[in-house]
Amino acid sequence: MTNDQLGHIDPEILAMMAMGEPDILLADELHVQECARCLDELNSLMRVATLARSGSPLDLPLDAPGPAVWGSISRTLGLATDVMPVPFGTGVPAVPPPAAPDPATSSPPGATRLSARSSTRGHRASRQRRRVIAPILAGALAVVVATGAILVATNAFAPKTAAPKPTILAEA
Repeated sequence: MTNDQLGHIDPEILAMMAMGEPDILLADELHVQECARCLDELNSLMRVATLARSGSPLDLPLDAPGPAVWGSISRTLGLATDVMPVPFGTGVPAVPPPAAPDPATSSPPGATRLSARSSTRGHRASRQRRRVIAPILAGALAVVVATGAILVATNAFAPKTAAPKPTILAEA
């Protein structure tokens, strides 16, 4: 659902879209295809989701923090900033940023979004299967627990033999 104040998609909806949630309104999907701002945010969130799923930050290029960041850290920690070298390099990105796409050869924004989303279709199908199987398994578990409770309550596991009847050997 779009945010009424700005006319853009709610950030929570964009996050759900980036994670491949199947229950997204068609109006929201159409808005993202037409709105460059929402599409950029969705692509950014999809990059984060991909990074989170991969478990390894080494697969995607990361920017090295600049000198201003390290200076701020040094000031916050109370360290002398004039003698502190910049850790991990010079603040230049570790991997050069990708070149800006050529408008003549790049695909329209909607195509970027749809191709990125098409990779989550298998994930959606798996999630839908889990949604069907989970209630069935929960029902089966409930039947097993109820049966066990009934058996315990009715002493079904108690021994079936009665105590032996005393035999009178002699009377006085």
